[in-house]
Amino acid sequence: LLAPMIRRLKITGCISTKMDKHSGKIDGFFAVGRYKLEYFEEQFDSSEIDKFYSDSYLDHFLAEKAKKAYFIHGKNHDQFSDWNDYFRTHRHKCRI
Repeated sequence: LLAPMIRRLKITGCISTKMDKHSGKIDGFFAVGRYKLEYFEEQFDSSEIDKFYSDSYLDHFLAEKAKKAYFIHGKNHDQFSDWNDYFRTHRHKCRI
C-alpha cells in the first residue's frame, strides 16, 4: 500500500505492519512497540539510529536504541524536545 509513496519520495526503507496486499490480512504483528523495533532490526541489520523522532511513547524501544531521540508534541505537532527530558517531566504520558 505504501510502495508508490516510498518510490516517489525515494525512501530507502519503511517500517510498517506486514499485510497481504490482495486480502488485506495482517501477516504477523502490528508494527508497534517492540515489534516495530524487531521489524527495524530485520530490515536494517540492527543498524544504529543516529537521530529518532516520534510523537508516540509506544516508540520508546526505538528511542532507546537511538544515539539521540526527540519527542514531537504540541497542538499542531510543531514542537520537539529531547525524548528523555520530555518524559522525565511528563511521566503521566509514559503509559503503554
